[in-house]
Amino acid sequence: ENMESKTASKQKQENSEEINEHKRKRVKFDEEPMKNDLLAKFEDAKDEFETAEQQLKIAHALQRKIFGSRIISRTDVGDLGRDVKDLRRAFPCGGTMSSVVDDREDVWANAKNNLSGRPGEPPHNLLLVRPYHWKPFLGFADVNNASGVDLSLTSNESEDTAEDEKCLQLKWTANILRRLFDEYYRYYDKGETRSVPDILCEMRKKVFGEKPIVLLFSGLVPLHKQQKNYDPSKPRPAYIRYAQELGGKVVTDIDKKITHVVAAREGTDKVHWASRQQNCHVVRASWLMECFWSFTRVDENEHMLKLSLSSKVAETTKIDLPLPVSRQEKDDSDSSDDDDFAAELEAEMLT
Repeated sequence: ENMESKTASKQKQENSEEINEHKRKRVKFDEEPMKNDLLAKFEDAKDEFETAEQQLKIAHALQRKIFGSRIISRTDVGDLGRDVKDLRRAFPCGGTMSSVVDDREDVWANAKNNLSGRPGEPPHNLLLVRPYHWKPFLGFADVNNASGVDLSLTSNESEDTAEDEKCLQLKWTANILRRLFDEYYRYYDKGETRSVPDILCEMRKKVFGEKPIVLLFSGLVPLHKQQKNYDPSKPRPAYIRYAQELGGKVVTDIDKKITHVVAAREGTDKVHWASRQQNCHVVRASWLMECFWSFTRVDENEHMLKLSLSSKVAETTKIDLPLPVSRQEKDDSDSSDDDDFAAELEAEMLT
């Protein structure tokens, strides 16, 4: 009997242990990690805003020391954000001895008494720069960029790469201003008077002027607007104006003299044709923009349009010149809104 009772009690104990193993364990959620996480985020945000305030104070000190009262921002003039910018706000005589650095040109396009450039185009002494967006405010709308998107950051780039490129823009602008300073006083020492817009025009022309460059646009400028770019009474589409001011020649039809096809996407007849030519580069619009931002001819290899397998197969098809523009490309071009340059640039830089 003792043996039977011991065996029964042992079996009962084993069964109870087995049941306990299958029981779900109670998990108590501690609120402390959540509190610590929120506190850490709050501390980071506090540090970032304190850093921003310190940088703002330094910027104001540098502004007073270097530029005096010659910097006008939208916070200084009540209607500056709603009205077009005009150099006569700071220089009543026209500002022909000054230059403008801005990441937007549409606010200068209709300035009154524009002494340089076509009607409806920004003055020649405007230095267009790559738009910059401070990292903590990415995704928030701003009056300078309603979409709140960092136009200089593509989906394939890392944050470190983007930061390096933004530093490059500062170097580009500093280099342009040094060259402008040297050129201005070189003419001055010779007893010649040259305005800043004229000197900047000469500097831009030399970017593509040393080697003849012929450009053809695909999917960036509507065809009906390309035909109007020779009318001096009307503003040119932005991409065409950039290419011409840099010293390039823009054509609307395929020709063997073409050196660059600037395309928004693959799959068009122009891209297929250019990909079979030995001396023709198929580049994205970012190449043209970096040339315009830096006043230098940047390497095309960093901005080549990547072709898919289907496009590479299509390259083997022989197409004789002259090549008609495909209906698909024409429809897409006509439907695009070239007047809104910011939207075009955003779409290009994000692809």
